[in-house]
Amino acid sequence: MKSNILLLASALAASVIAAPASTYTVHERRSAQSASKWVKRDEPLDSRAIVPVKIALTQCNLGNGHGWLMDVSDPSSENYGQHWTTEKITETFAAEETTVTSVTTWLTSSGISEDRITVSNSKSWIRMDLTIAEAESLLKTEYKMYEHTESAKRSLAVDEYSVPASISKHINFITPTVQHLTATRHFQPAKPARKSEVAEVQKLDSSVAWDLSNCGHNITRACIQALYNMPNGTHSKSSLAVVELNDQVFNPTDLSDYMNTFVTGKKVPDTSIYVMSDTIFNKTLETSESKTGEGNLDVMLTYGLVYPQPIIYYQIGDFNLCGVGGKNGTFQISAPAACPYVTAVGSTEIPSGGSVKDAEHATNAFASGGGFSNQWALPKYQEKAMEYYYKNYAPEYTSKQYNNTQKVRGYPDIAANGNNIVIYEQGSLTRKDGTSASAPIVASLFSLINGERFAAGKGPVGFVNPVLYADPGAMNDIVTGSNPGVGTEGFECVEGWDPVTGLGTPDYGKLLKAFMALK
Repeated sequence: MKSNILLLASALAASVIAAPASTYTVHERRSAQSASKWVKRDEPLDSRAIVPVKIALTQCNLGNGHGWLMDVSDPSSENYGQHWTTEKITETFAAEETTVTSVTTWLTSSGISEDRITVSNSKSWIRMDLTIAEAESLLKTEYKMYEHTESAKRSLAVDEYSVPASISKHINFITPTVQHLTATRHFQPAKPARKSEVAEVQKLDSSVAWDLSNCGHNITRACIQALYNMPNGTHSKSSLAVVELNDQVFNPTDLSDYMNTFVTGKKVPDTSIYVMSDTIFNKTLETSESKTGEGNLDVMLTYGLVYPQPIIYYQIGDFNLCGVGGKNGTFQISAPAACPYVTAVGSTEIPSGGSVKDAEHATNAFASGGGFSNQWALPKYQEKAMEYYYKNYAPEYTSKQYNNTQKVRGYPDIAANGNNIVIYEQGSLTRKDGTSASAPIVASLFSLINGERFAAGKGPVGFVNPVLYADPGAMNDIVTGSNPGVGTEGFECVEGWDPVTGLGTPDYGKLLKAFMALK
């Protein structure tokens, strides 16, 4: 995402003049919901600053995608587990050649040379580095810096943008535009953090016995394994991808200390962590107090649980989607959790001072996300669970607070512990909270199941939701707790599926049996 290309004002002016006249049409506008949480800052932007612009091309066969996915994911399908190759996916969904040609011709005729334009191998994206001035000219728009009213995150965005009417049909969307993408180091150098701005690590007593006796206060790898019946990893043929959609990284030294303390009893080299980023081991990032919390949590949980499976670590982090909030008492919808093609994970915890033998409840330390989509229809795999939920536990909230049509996707699908997770940070033991801990636990569990399937000559589990809903007994039902918010108690945990913890927490042994019984 780096570029050293800076165009002189005269060159910029020339490119603008050279752009052909065409009838432009507004392609996207910022939503009212997004605008309610982001405040436009009246500050000048450097017109020479480089912006990584991506154009999502209109793809082929998307209307058939759902059916094809369910055909290989539904446990009742004859084609279950017969996942497509990368080549077949690319060939099936790639944009038509006329689409690629039309868009690239528009770009070159607008003064962007071919050597600056990259078409993805999947023929679904076009990427180029533009200055802000070039992007504004190309899209007939004006970029501004926005700030989130709650998180104070900053975002480069526009109110609307336009493209030629003749190529609008060839473009799905363009970023960064109306989406709020966090601006990080490659756009604008961050100001050095004052000491008071850096979160101080809450150090734990290293003399504590890290066994099951302390799980009511400190969740370690052993606690997680006991809670969800998870074994040590034994197969290295499987692998697990960890993706950071922010500028967080992991600290290799902290990871080695974690593995030594909780997994192997010795320091483990990070040679099984395949890093897809050229900045991950940059010493400044590696030792930064404010950059490793999320990255450390993700890598330590996953690698600790699936070891000796390798981890593929993708650090994206330049311009990435931020969530949007609700207002006026409307429950916030989480993205991408509300999407029916995502396995959404809620958060649970052990009762304070309890043990792994006690039933977990929804997290009290923070509100575990959950609810109902305003966009996605109720998926077939979820129909039975939702019918039971609405028949017995329909929420009393009105349509002003959530989508109560009973015809939309509900989430999460599953849950796992997300409170008091013990990791290393800056060389010391500390605790972290959040569904950002719950999701890696669930991902690790399925990666272990993949290892067993590979050893038996089977394929990976793929999209797991249809199997989870077909066999809800493989989960530990969570019936206590809620996810309060916007002045209410939120939704409540109930018998069966609920919009706080989904179907419940996983039981590895039961899920392994279910997936091993499939082709």
